Amino acid sequence: MKRFLKRNKPVTGRNEPKFTHSLLALLCAAINGVIGMVLLFDMRVAIMATVDRSNIRAFAINFVDIIVSVILGIMLLVAFIVLQHLYEKDFSQGIGPKRFLISLGIQIALYGVIFLYTNIIIWGIF
Repeated sequence: MKRFLKRNKPVTGRNEPKFTHSLLALLCAAINGVIGMVLLFDMRVAIMATVDRSNIRAFAINFVDIIVSVILGIMLLVAFIVLQHLYEKDFSQGIGPKRFLISLGIQIALYGVIFLYTNIIIWGIF
């Protein structure tokens, strides 16, 4: 047992990321989080505009608004936590901001789809 205690090797699979890697991962996740908040509010507006045009009773619209806000907020929080972990893993492996650019492109594409949906389908203007 003593020979195992004398080793100063780290346990495999337990590499701690450097401070700069953690900081870069947090910065990338914060940028995605800010864009995600903008997407959250735009998705909520698009969903509520669709609900307003449907035949839902007036007292149920407030309930739908609250539920949609809670569900989208939880989805944004989970995405933020997962992306921050993946960014930290990527930067510690030396891959770089490849995943950040992919997720940023997905967010921009999603914003474009929401913009087109709210302006063309719902409001009828462009």
